[in-house]
Amino acid sequence: ATAEELQMKEPQFVAMQEKILKQMHLPESFSQTAVVFHNLTISDIPAVYAQGYVNIGDYILAHYGDVMLAQAYYMRAIDTYPYLASAYTGMGYISLSQNNCKMAQNQFINAQQIDPTKRAPYMALYLSYLNCSKEPQKAEEVASNFSKNFGGSILDAIKVTQGFH
Repeated sequence: ATAEELQMKEPQFVAMQEKILKQMHLPESFSQTAVVFHNLTISDIPAVYAQGYVNIGDYILAHYGDVMLAQAYYMRAIDTYPYLASAYTGMGYISLSQNNCKMAQNQFINAQQIDPTKRAPYMALYLSYLNCSKEPQKAEEVASNFSKNFGGSILDAIKVTQGFH
């Protein structure tokens, strides 16, 4: 984030992001797969927009703490492109913040199924089983799957990740 963005109030930030998205001219239909648009095929565009929505949701959550607005951006991402793991991970974090353990876990599992190469959903699912729903056996299953898929300990990965916050 730029210094200017860090000083912006939430409504100004959201308005700026919406203006940028509109300048990109998202087409109304994604049915033409061979048409090139900003050096992307039409079929690539939904994923790009969805990732933008996730990034905005992440920023809003981290910098403004606005759970409802962040959730709206994660939902826009899912509506635009339902194959983006990070959108479901974001929705999982929202559900955790609302103490909805099962919904959060379902979102993290969705993220894992969409992209099993991402570590974040495994770590979030592990912590949600351990701390939210108090299911240590399920947490250990997730830790075992993490170790098989990525090598190493899920606890070490969590410690490294938390060091960046």
